[in-house]
Parts: sequence; structure tokens; C-alpha cells
Amino acid sequence: MDLLDSFSRALEIHRRAPAHFSLRLFCRKVNYAVRSRILRFRFLWVPTFWGGKLLTPATEGASLFYYGLLSSEEERTTLFLIKNLRDDDVFFDIGGHYGFFTILAGQIVRRGEIHVFEPSPNNAFFLSRSVARAGTQVFLNTVALGAEEGNVDFYDGYAEGRGGSSSMIKEVSEKITPSAKKIVVPCMTLDTYIRTHRTPRIIKVDVEGAESDIVKGAGKLLSKKGILLIIEIWRESALRAYSERTVRELQKIGYLPFGIRKDGSLETLSPEDIFGDADYKRWGANIVFQKS
Repeated sequence: MDLLDSFSRALEIHRRAPAHFSLRLFCRKVNYAVRSRILRFRFLWVPTFWGGKLLTPATEGASLFYYGLLSSEEERTTLFLIKNLRDDDVFFDIGGHYGFFTILAGQIVRRGEIHVFEPSPNNAFFLSRSVARAGTQVFLNTVALGAEEGNVDFYDGYAEGRGGSSSMIKEVSEKITPSAKKIVVPCMTLDTYIRTHRTPRIIKVDVEGAESDIVKGAGKLLSKKGILLIIEIWRESALRAYSERTVRELQKIGYLPFGIRKDGSLETLSPEDIFGDADYKRWGANIVFQKS
């Protein structure tokens, strides 16, 4: 079974549950409950839809453990990458978390390069082990990316069981991970990074509100045509302003937004279209941007 077939099968199971509660799914849910709640395992190797495994905290891997997928908001991004990544691509995964998209890219990108950026020491611990198990050749960068070089405050949500919600922005952390641990991490710009590395064709960015700073620090890189940006865009009122800022920064340098359809193809959007999708059901969590 190829990657696309495996994804389609996992998606079918995900969408049919709980209406079609198969024995296999039931066993997985029981297994997860026993390991995470009764035996109180701190870490779990969870299966992916392509047959690999990722190391995650026991508190954060439920969807992967059940279906081999991330949440439904990430389904379209997963399909888009399966259909658009090439064997010789250079792919940047900014905000790598535990490595789902990094390891997925490794199933496709064999002759190109994969670069992942994850400033959280906890997330990077899990990511590095998943990369090693998969045998994926990856440039693993334990730094933040932003508008300027130096050290920055970083609010790590791992202690709350929300490592994927860690942020460089204090106000964001106070809203979504109020008990996050404040640490200091090194920060660089994308423009600095690409001085000594190849130019990416596809960049995925999910950094909990700091996306606009990454855009500001990538002026030279993003002046080039042919780059596809996949960026998480928040639409709920409490956090929307951070994503509106990102969209404005991208508009200034000539990038247009596209929604990912259910079949993985793209549809041209206006900013109104983006933020009108308040429940994320039409376009999912991420919007694609490309230079006009």
C-alpha cells in the first residue's frame, strides 16, 4: 500500500469513528488508556498511518495512537504534502513538535533535504529519537526562528501536557498555556540560515503566533519565486490578531493565500475567506501562501 492509499485508509477509519467502532480501534483505545492512565507511562511510541512510529508524551499522542493521524484540522495539510513533496525537494518544518510532518516528509524526500526547527528542549528530545528510529536524514535545529538574532524568551507548554502549544509570545502563552515554563532559547532568522543551506521549496510554519516574526526575518528568502508556505492561521477572536499580522506581512511582499481543498488541490482565497472559516472545517488549520 502506497503513502496516499495508507492515508486514505486511516482517514476513512477516523471519519467513521465512533459510528463504526471496529474491534481494532477499540483495542487501540483500551491499549492507550492502560498505558497512559493505569500504568502511567510517561512516553509512548505511537503508530503513524504509514507504518512508522513517533515518540510522544503519553498525554499528547491519543489521535496518533488511535488513527495514525494528527487532528482533523491537519488532514488537508497532510494530504497536500503527500501530493506535492518531491523526491529531490528541500523541505523546512518550522515548529517541528514531535516530528509528524518531518518524518512524513522523509517518506518522500530521499534525494533532497529536510530541515526541522524546534526550540523546545522537551519537544526536541522526542523529535530527535523519532528521527533516529525512522532513519530519516534531517538537519535538526534546536533554535527558534524570528525577526532578529539573539536569545529570546520561550514559554514551554510541555509541563501542561501541551508541548505543541509552546510559544515565543508571552500573551499567547498566557491564553493557551498559562502554566508554561519560561526559558531562554537562541533565535536566528531564516535569511541567516539559508546563507549556508539550500533554498527550500516548501516551508511549513506552526509557531503559535510568532509566524509574522519569521516572515520579517526571511525577506531575502521570500523574495524568491516558487516557494510554498504552509502557515497555521488562527481564526478565533482571542488569537486572530496574530494571524492577521502574518497575512499582512505576506501581502506586503506579494504572497497570495490559497485554501487546501479536500482533494489536496488549492483554491485562491481572499483574507475574508480565510478568517470567515471560524471553525476550521472549510480549510483546516493551515493556509498555503505563494508569491504572485
